[in-house]
This record gives sequence, structure tokens and C-alpha cells, in this order.
Amino acid sequence: MIVLFILLIIVEASCFC
Repeated sequence: MIVLFILLIIVEASCFC
């Protein structure tokens, strides 16, 4: 699902930050 993909990107961006 696109929503899950976007959520994964947000989580990764948060961890990276």
C-alpha cells in the first residue's frame, strides 16, 4: 500500500534525524 510506504519513509526520516 502507498500509505504504508509513506509511513515507512516518515519513520526512517525521523530515525535519521
